[in-house]
Amino acid sequence: RLCTDAVHDMPSKRAAPAKTAAKPASKAEPPAKRAKTAAAAKPAAKSAAKTAAKPAAKQAAKPAAKPAAKKGAVDPEQFVAILLEACKVLMTVCETTMVEDEAALTVTEAADFKLHGGGILALLPSEARLPMMKLALMYQEELDQDPYFWADYEGEDGDEDDAADEDDIMQPDHFYHFKQYFTEAEAAKLVKSAEAGGKFAAAMEAALANMMAADEDDDEEDDDEEEEDDEGDDDDDDGDDWDLENVPWKGQ
Repeated sequence: RLCTDAVHDMPSKRAAPAKTAAKPASKAEPPAKRAKTAAAAKPAAKSAAKTAAKPAAKQAAKPAAKPAAKKGAVDPEQFVAILLEACKVLMTVCETTMVEDEAALTVTEAADFKLHGGGILALLPSEARLPMMKLALMYQEELDQDPYFWADYEGEDGDEDDAADEDDIMQPDHFYHFKQYFTEAEAAKLVKSAEAGGKFAAAMEAALANMMAADEDDDEEDDDEEEEDDEGDDDDDDGDDWDLENVPWKGQ
């Protein structure tokens, strides 16, 4: 029985070294784990490369996305709005006179912009002066029409507000073509001088003031003439009402 027990104990003693030898193999990193570790390392490397590339890409795109503004740039909408106001003033101060030539059989209507509005036109480029005067005359002719050709005329009584009519006819868009008569520097100078206290603003105010002063003088002269006519009518009044049928023939 002792021999039998010794025989049974021998395999167990030999198996112990095998178990001990297997321990180092169990500590070795499995291939799947190595693959997982390598895969985890790849995003980190990719993220680092992406982070490093971002500043360069952002720096390259920044100038294209936000170009530097040009110094002295003029706002076209502000430019045409100023020209529209100048045109309105020129329309207001324009003096119209009738020139009659009996020998030539002509009656000519002359529009004088220089009398009161010469200061405004002098501040425009020479190429822009005639187009501005012609546009002012065209606007005035249109406003004198009833109904208006350009505006969307509504209503049967024709009692629309005058300011609304002007806004319908006179549009800032009509002045964009004046850009071809101005350099950008000249346009910037005009916009600046149209501010309060500027030369262009002062020229428009002076034009209106001169016209109003001239109108007051004309009114005083008209009043004096009417008084003289009334005195003459009192002397010649025979008590009869004026009758067109009784107009005397030439020489009578």
